[in-house]
Amino acid sequence: MAFALRALRSHLKDATPLEPSGGFHLSVLFPKCSDDVELCRRAAEQGFAVEPLSSFYQYSAQLRGLVLGLGAMSERIIDTAIRRLSESITADTA
Repeated sequence: MAFALRALRSHLKDATPLEPSGGFHLSVLFPKCSDDVELCRRAAEQGFAVEPLSSFYQYSAQLRGLVLGLGAMSERIIDTAIRRLSESITADTA
């Protein structure tokens, strides 16, 4: 997981990764993002399967960002994958 956190900090400088307490999912906050569902749509167009953080709230969304599932991804491709994800969504988060 440390490798994924380093890649996120390197490629998504304005985002804040929330360090997980367990599991293989990582949440990333985007302070300037108002529509994380749109970010997910754009990421999906590039072949990424991510979830909007706002969809995990029962009522109104408290935070906006992405939930990344890294369990099936080998460590050697995480940096490249996160860089590609960054390229697909940075226009909306900058």
